[in-house]
Amino acid sequence: DLSREAGYQRGEAHALFHSAIALDSLGRRAEAVASAEKALTIYEAVKDPRAAATREKLAEWQRQS
Repeated sequence: DLSREAGYQRGEAHALFHSAIALDSLGRRAEAVASAEKALTIYEAVKDPRAAATREKLAEWQRQS
């Protein structure tokens, strides 16, 4: 991923989160959760406000399981 190679953590987290959404839409929930969890770790590390939306999506997926 170009964001990771460039050291742009927010971009990497953004790509991971959107990959999670795409994976979920393909019925690959376990992979989606793993990707979203990685995104959340980065968002929290860089204090990005998108961490809250990522937490909400993970909680939603947990409720649906």
